[in-house]
Amino acid sequence: AAAAATAAAAATAAAPRVVAPPPLPSARRTPGKLNVHIVPHTHDDVGWLKTVDQYYTGANASIQQAAVRHIITGVVDALLADPSKTFTYVEMAFFTRWWGEQAEERRAAVRRLVAAGRLDFANGGWCMHDEAAAHYADMIDQTALGHQFLHDTFGVTPRVGWQLDPFGHSALQASHLGSGVGFEAVFFGRADQDDVDKRSKTGAMEFTWRGSDSLGAAADVKGFILSRHGNYGPPPGHCYDQVCTDPLWQDNPNLEDYNVPVMVERFLAAVDEQATWFRGAEGGSGEGSGEGTHYGGDVMLTMGTDFTYSAAPYWFEQLDSLIRNVNAEAGDRPNVFFSPP
Repeated sequence: AAAAATAAAAATAAAPRVVAPPPLPSARRTPGKLNVHIVPHTHDDVGWLKTVDQYYTGANASIQQAAVRHIITGVVDALLADPSKTFTYVEMAFFTRWWGEQAEERRAAVRRLVAAGRLDFANGGWCMHDEAAAHYADMIDQTALGHQFLHDTFGVTPRVGWQLDPFGHSALQASHLGSGVGFEAVFFGRADQDDVDKRSKTGAMEFTWRGSDSLGAAADVKGFILSRHGNYGPPPGHCYDQVCTDPLWQDNPNLEDYNVPVMVERFLAAVDEQATWFRGAEGGSGEGSGEGTHYGGDVMLTMGTDFTYSAAPYWFEQLDSLIRNVNAEAGDRPNVFFSPP
């Protein structure tokens, strides 16, 4: 009997430890807390200072360091290695190039990431089109081209618009390319600074966008201006890409420059500031309704910017430290987690 017990104990010790997977992104919110959605993303211009293919391969680096092939590969590797992580990608001109280079086994793994909501596609057009100089037919056509690829390849349609970088926004984007393509909301990073200043002071950075008087409320879409700081990147002081110069999280007390208390306070200050820009971020009243909005109790931080995540493990290591330490040190108030928009 003793020998049998010893054998059973040895077998138990040798068995692989089963770890329950983390909840899906949609189930990570905690009612009653300020839910801080960490949205890793990259903004990859489909042609700017280099050609589209040079941006994809990384060629002509003397003009700009950018290699989208490595961004997508590194992000997918990181998502496959850790089921808690999410990522939002936008420009199908680049993703289709990368997809065409992948073996079927790799494609199957990516399909699983998409089905789980961990690799999320926002906007989903061939590019992030301009809204001023572009003709409306071209805006519609390039959006349809990207959406067709996503539908045929993954059976998905993007949930939100992601017009972060255009300098100005058109009514067509709200009516025909917002609610008209089924988007729940449209997020953008640039707006008139006087308008942004007023909205940020009154908690009106979230609003109902009516793009067509003739179509009326049926064509309304939720609009969000992401930041009063005029960009679509992380809060000031929280860029963790290898090319950034902001302070990094150092949470090993046995090494020099341990800074968790300072970094937690700095992050909470950024979250508290952003929460004041949106009615309902603290569970308050919605726009004119007297009730909490559908998005109440939430703050979204866009953690990424132009051509970031070429060294994806570097970013994700820092975001892991941020989430772990903020939730441990101040988890009675915020709930911080990886999330799609």
